Amino acid sequence: MDRPAAPAPALNARFERDVDRMSRICKDMSYDPGAMTRMIDRLEAKGLILRGRSTSDRRRVCLELTAAGEAVVPRLREHSLAVQQRLLGGFRRDEAEQLSGYLERIVANL
Repeated sequence: MDRPAAPAPALNARFERDVDRMSRICKDMSYDPGAMTRMIDRLEAKGLILRGRSTSDRRRVCLELTAAGEAVVPRLREHSLAVQQRLLGGFRRDEAEQLSGYLERIVANL
């Protein structure tokens, strides 16, 4: 339930779980690889992320947050939390946790 809207997920995933590959981010988010490539292109153009090739496997694209990208992550979290609180405003804490569990199970089935 702590995921912000795109293009923030790629930054958030990279920052929080030290994800360094687009394929891993796509899998974690159940996101289309073509759409992810376009999102990474935009993040790279904004100077928030660097893209490079793995030294062990040239087919693997590795991602790294820039200093500017790392600086943006706390603001993304703030916005994400505000949206989450607005959407879950009518839920009790236990209901929100139950909903989160259901959604995680749905994603696991994808």
